[in-house]
Amino acid sequence: MRHQFRQGLNAGQRGVIGATRLVFAMTLFAGISLVVLPRYESFVAKSKIQEGFNLASDSKAQLSEFFITRGRFPETESEAASIKTQSLTPPEFVRAIEIDYEDPKNAVMVRMYFKDGVLTSEIGPEDYVYLAGNKSSVPGSLIEWTCGGIGLHYKLLPTQCVK
Repeated sequence: MRHQFRQGLNAGQRGVIGATRLVFAMTLFAGISLVVLPRYESFVAKSKIQEGFNLASDSKAQLSEFFITRGRFPETESEAASIKTQSLTPPEFVRAIEIDYEDPKNAVMVRMYFKDGVLTSEIGPEDYVYLAGNKSSVPGSLIEWTCGGIGLHYKLLPTQCVK
């Protein structure tokens, strides 16, 4: 029956049906793209932030070792410079990893800055992910580490930073 129906259509009618199918397929593809692409971009940005956070964690380990051996965090620029991540090469999207030993709220802070426009257009040059270390107030623990981000949407932060 279907074959007979097609034969009954002239070339113009078959073209309209083909064009309708094409428009439907394009509409469906566009609708799916509107949902999938933003999630993919968010996934890529979160992955890059996590990779940079892992790199900053190398500095965290070195700062912990410094604290354990000396009983304090770095207090001078030369001491902080000796801690900077040396074992890993920063990925292309990381602009800088800084160790701040003069942070007003924490004994030490490791900040990781991203290059402009690499993650999302919403992240500016002063936005960063951080690891903050303080002498622990909990008996049996030496250091309390916290992490977070300034200027970043909480959904982009590594899972260990979201409270």
